[in-house]
Amino acid sequence: MRAERRRGKAAAEIAAGDLETVEGRFKLRTVAARKCKELLEKARAELKTAKVDGSAAKDTAFGLTSAYRGPEYDKALWISYFQSKYYRARLSKIQGRFYVGENSLERIVQSVAEDLVIYIAPRKAAPGYSNHTRGIAVDFWTLENGKKHEAATGKGDKGLREANEAWEATWLYRWLDSHKKVYGVNRIPSEGWHWEFK
Repeated sequence: MRAERRRGKAAAEIAAGDLETVEGRFKLRTVAARKCKELLEKARAELKTAKVDGSAAKDTAFGLTSAYRGPEYDKALWISYFQSKYYRARLSKIQGRFYVGENSLERIVQSVAEDLVIYIAPRKAAPGYSNHTRGIAVDFWTLENGKKHEAATGKGDKGLREANEAWEATWLYRWLDSHKKVYGVNRIPSEGWHWEFK
């Protein structure tokens, strides 16, 4: 889960010379980028064979939706997610729980903030503490049987569970899981699309 406690300082901006393009606009730290490029090349080669032998759908394709995110970008993303996803997902749980006559406004605000932090922590690392900001994490997308699977953190507990179950049934997920030791990559338990290089 993302709620694991990280010690130390938040990640700083990574110098351009320490980043390498994986594909398109997506970059990682040099060693992770090379592993990721090799992983994608091998997976795409094996997908061609899997399409021929029928173990993968003919329309299966995949790529990246996120990689390195600098601290300022990640902070803006966190704020955006807070406003567009997490706050709305918790609003119905928060509304009607407090009455100003019985609680001070300060106590209400503190309680709402605590509730939101508890809700958000497993879904989105605090700005500067994501392994995206450290340059070693990627989010994948995959298209299989006409359905696109990608990051789905703002769907509530049930939606997140369903998104992970759908991910775990994809050809790409099964391939990544069976090759994780070869490429030194692991998913985080809360997101089937998020993988981190050692």
